[in-house]
Amino acid sequence: MGFIPHSSAAVGIFYSFFTMKLAVFLPKGFEFSKKNRQDVVSAFPDASVHVAKDEHGLLQMMPEAEVLICGNYNFRPEWLAVAKRLKIIQSIAAGNERILPMLKGSKVLLADASGVHAIPIAEQVLGYMLTLERQLLAAVKNQERKEWNRDLAVGELNGKTVLIVGLGAVGRGIAGLCNCIGMNVIATKRTVPKNEEGVGGLHPAAKLHLLLPLADYVVLSLPATNETRHMFGAKEFSLMKRTANFINIARGSVADEPALVEALEKRKIAGAALDVFEKEPLPKDSPLWEMENVIITPHSAGLTPYYIDRVVRIFCKNLRAYLDGKQMPTLVDEKKGY
Repeated sequence: MGFIPHSSAAVGIFYSFFTMKLAVFLPKGFEFSKKNRQDVVSAFPDASVHVAKDEHGLLQMMPEAEVLICGNYNFRPEWLAVAKRLKIIQSIAAGNERILPMLKGSKVLLADASGVHAIPIAEQVLGYMLTLERQLLAAVKNQERKEWNRDLAVGELNGKTVLIVGLGAVGRGIAGLCNCIGMNVIATKRTVPKNEEGVGGLHPAAKLHLLLPLADYVVLSLPATNETRHMFGAKEFSLMKRTANFINIARGSVADEPALVEALEKRKIAGAALDVFEKEPLPKDSPLWEMENVIITPHSAGLTPYYIDRVVRIFCKNLRAYLDGKQMPTLVDEKKGY
């Protein structure tokens, strides 16, 4: 799956005579509002936007739809059988590990919503770090017991070093907030640009093992691919400081969960904040639930009331690029997996 060049002039002529049909089918919990529809129509006056309330309604639209806006987890490959005119799928998710294999061999282009989570996830990561550093979990438990206990080993984030593993849109958002409170920011990235503002030291992914002993906080912020599966395991945890904390807002598959449990139980690391897990929901018998040095959130770090508004902005940029004969900004590369 890759970018298919086409004549922007030809596309412009085509859409001046024919209405461009967009089908929208969002997962439960998300709403495509009247404002969202109007934003699309304002950007593309020839667009006809149809929002499906259920899968039956979507299937009625698919034979004529040229663009589909849907989720990573509510997409079904059988839709392609009736989608004879479909050219683009705009996923509302940043991750593609489920939908991408279903499109193998298809000429349909997949664009994701990379960057849609940058603000809420960055804020949540900062919240995790403040909670761990300032011992807020212990303070809340003291409050529940009505105990006035000032004997907490609190610290400061100012001057601490955070290692961001994966410096995409989310990673850059995290780096920005960490800079604001005086943290030292280092990061790894698969492809290292010449200049990256807001990062004290940007390194190739291969340098991870050299950087782990330097960090007070290690934040995973990279996609789930075959290459990143269990890239963080017993070896990586052993290289971290015993006083360091581990944060995963990437995907559960990136970290070896049993190795993480062992590192926490044996106090090889100080604590963890986890929003993603290898199996979700996290099973009730997971030892992570009972650990006092662990913060658990239910894959909710990216949630925000502005989610679909931001997806629509990303989609409009993608569709404009496509119609202009350019590569869509968030086009998914099948080989890379993101």
